Amino acid sequence: MHKFTKKMLFNDIKYLKTLEQTKDVKEDIHVLLNDIYSPLSFNEEMKYEKIKHYEDLLNIIIKKYDNYSLKGFKYDKFKISNKDLLEFSFKLLNSINHKWYRELNPILNTITYLKFGSSADCYGTTYYSKNLNKYYIEINKFNVVSDLFTPIHEFMHVYWCNKNINTFHSLEDEFLSLLIEMISCYELNKNLFFEKEIVKSQLDTLDMIYGYINSLKIKFELINHGLTKENDIYNYLHKNYFINKESMYDLFSSSLDDIVEVIISYFIAIELFFIYLDDKDYCFHICDSLISSNENFRENLDKYNINLTKNSDNYIKYLKKTIDNQ
Repeated sequence: MHKFTKKMLFNDIKYLKTLEQTKDVKEDIHVLLNDIYSPLSFNEEMKYEKIKHYEDLLNIIIKKYDNYSLKGFKYDKFKISNKDLLEFSFKLLNSINHKWYRELNPILNTITYLKFGSSADCYGTTYYSKNLNKYYIEINKFNVVSDLFTPIHEFMHVYWCNKNINTFHSLEDEFLSLLIEMISCYELNKNLFFEKEIVKSQLDTLDMIYGYINSLKIKFELINHGLTKENDIYNYLHKNYFINKESMYDLFSSSLDDIVEVIISYFIAIELFFIYLDDKDYCFHICDSLISSNENFRENLDKYNINLTKNSDNYIKYLKKTIDNQ
């Protein structure tokens, strides 16, 4: 894997500027420069059009898990060098699915550029430039055991994009990365590796999902009431939820489609995790089929009898039981 440096970025941007300035070339330049300013949008009607085919399922999820939350977990300090972290991630992926590892390895070693950071904004990001045929990965470390999951999470984004770039930016595009985290947690815990610390990271992810579900409920209310202007939205939120301006801005810092993307992906990952427990090969076959197909994603889920929320209660019980028994 190559080092992700400012000099390399400068050269890549310089090259992109010599190309015809199509929409995707301009997007590449903007992302690589990392200077895009995206003002908060309070009108999410267009975002709703993108996600409304999942509204029935989302309402079921909201009904089941609205107003849920978990207490925060204090992690033990955990430090691992960048080199050891990557080596650990490669070995873990290879042990979980040798085929995925074999396909990923040449991509990671030739056209992938990596940098480590400590930004509190996110655990990691992956960006693919079609014009340059390069993957850019940033991994942020927090010196806790959840650091172990970030590289393998990002590697699965690379795997998906390489398999089918057409579905890479779908509403379901986090399911493979979330699934590999669930599987990693299960396998490491089964082998008594960091035990309780490992499960804490998955409970933190669950708590994040609870927060997104609570936000989604409010966003649906605003859309159903036809509220699209900042002042009207603030008045409604303040009256019904005692939300102040700062909290309102926090609510809209994640767009409607971004929230739905994570929620839907998470519940897909849970169902695939339970298939994994019964039949690993079949689980991986479904994963490859889902990301390779350009057909309607929800119809493909139905094809494999994947019913969102079927096993979500069981997964939550599994996490809580695992941590309570340690």
